[in-house]
Amino acid sequence: MKKAITAVITAAAMFSTAAAFAAEDTENNVPEYEFNSELCKQHTPVEMMSFKDMAELPCEVDVLVRLGIIAGYDDGELKLDREITRGEAAKMLYYILYDEESGSWVEDTYSEEKFEQKEQDYLNAGTEYEYDGFSDVDWSSWYHPYVYYMKLNNVTDGYEDGTFRPENSITEIELLAMLERMIGYSYMIEAEGGYPDGVTVINERLGLIDEPENVPATRARAVEMFYNALDVYIVMIDGMSFNENGMIESHYVMYETVSEYRGYIKVHGTLKGSDQMEDKTIVFVPDEDFLKGNIFTNIKLISGKEYIFAKKYSDMTAGEASVYINTKGDYFTIAAAEYD
Repeated sequence: MKKAITAVITAAAMFSTAAAFAAEDTENNVPEYEFNSELCKQHTPVEMMSFKDMAELPCEVDVLVRLGIIAGYDDGELKLDREITRGEAAKMLYYILYDEESGSWVEDTYSEEKFEQKEQDYLNAGTEYEYDGFSDVDWSSWYHPYVYYMKLNNVTDGYEDGTFRPENSITEIELLAMLERMIGYSYMIEAEGGYPDGVTVINERLGLIDEPENVPATRARAVEMFYNALDVYIVMIDGMSFNENGMIESHYVMYETVSEYRGYIKVHGTLKGSDQMEDKTIVFVPDEDFLKGNIFTNIKLISGKEYIFAKKYSDMTAGEASVYINTKGDYFTIAAAEYD
């Protein structure tokens, strides 16, 4: 697995759907799985998020919760050892590329009311509306907007009988295939033999998960996939043309990483730790050589600035690091730091 992240959040918290609790009110019941979290334990902020079933979050989990990709349940637990249903997977996959605001958009666009109105419009015109979604995904279900979005964007075709089976557990291979398609690798999957062999080949190149199997995927395994996907480049169609045989060919381009697409630029630099600062604040200084060599225009806006963490973290130490800088608002804030 790739290097773990030590997450530190600014005053403007970047998670809204996850239930967070104070550490003293939690039990440290760690399920039987391991994350690459050595750095987290060495550089733990004073204030960390926690859930009822996990007093200390592995760094990979902490980052994904703060970025709104995964969330806890209504009972305050994270349940990382729980199997994921296909309906849950559709929503989690949507949030790989989109934030809460976009989530509201998809929920409204594909709401039950919109489909009922569309059906009525067809009836008023004297025709019958033919629903182009899955036969077993009801318009009123909470997962319908996300499942329908996945179908429209060719992330999943469901089963041959026209169903999606949203309440069934999703397997690791199925979840991996949907993730790879979500970030633009559909044509590569097909070029390598299609599902499931092509999915496995692409995973070996991207490094999303170790040894995926045809077994029910747990939330812990999803964390591994989604966390590693943050540094993977999204592939998009950049245009089309006719080849020498008169067939249309699509031109693909590596657009930007998943984290950059979501508004978090990963920047190398130096952390001035609390051991160097009298007021115990943490300051990050970007590496100017890294900024000069970066191909993305908006990263130039970061040049010449220092970034102060909004809260005091007495255990953070100085060192070379990479940070995820949030560029979505009117000003930049630091979302997470990764020690080199």
